[in-house]
Amino acid sequence: MGIFTDGSMDEEGQVGGGWQVEGVGEGMEGAGVAAAVWDGEVVGVRGMLKLAPADRKFLVLSDSQAAIAAVRKAGRTGRARAAELKEVVELIRERQARLGPNAVRFAWVKAHIGTWATSSLTS
Repeated sequence: MGIFTDGSMDEEGQVGGGWQVEGVGEGMEGAGVAAAVWDGEVVGVRGMLKLAPADRKFLVLSDSQAAIAAVRKAGRTGRARAAELKEVVELIRERQARLGPNAVRFAWVKAHIGTWATSSLTS
């Protein structure tokens, strides 16, 4: 099963995130014009966490160091500057309660080009 997320900004400054869970569904959502590209990445991760099977662990390979840092900091401090980030932390905590502390792990990749899966399921 492949799982993919990404955030981006269009030429008009609109930021958004998208996700796809192979065999389950896909989606995309805007984060607005006052958002940074990493906010779009967080929106994509949130969509993936909501859609992906609840009984699986994940390794999220993100090309946004800022998004990874924001998720880690919000998870550590319990504070998030955006509702989307707060929800990502809550979804990760729920998954950790069911599956253990390594239920969702993050790692940085330079680019998604050549990466066979931007997020992959682990057992």
